[in-house]
Amino acid sequence: MFEKLARIIAETINVDPSDIYPEMAIQGSDGLSEWEFARMIIAAEREFKIRIYDIDAAGFRTAGDLLSYIKQNKKEKEKERDEDSPIEIDEYFFSE
Repeated sequence: MFEKLARIIAETINVDPSDIYPEMAIQGSDGLSEWEFARMIIAAEREFKIRIYDIDAAGFRTAGDLLSYIKQNKKEKEKERDEDSPIEIDEYFFSE
């Protein structure tokens, strides 16, 4: 998953993906510009099919912070999807 995120960041700031590492600053004085940061967030939302809220994005300092958020968000989506799965009637009434 980090490889995909590294590719997104690299494309955003025009560097090689191998130059991206989890501890890399993505915000603050050593990070991306506001424009680059916004483009990266939008690209990550599209790639990982998640929604990153502005209030959450404001807390991302490193690429690793963003990666952790993506992983957590994907786990929560999978859990919601599993909970929303219909139960087969035969399974519910006739299981022993």
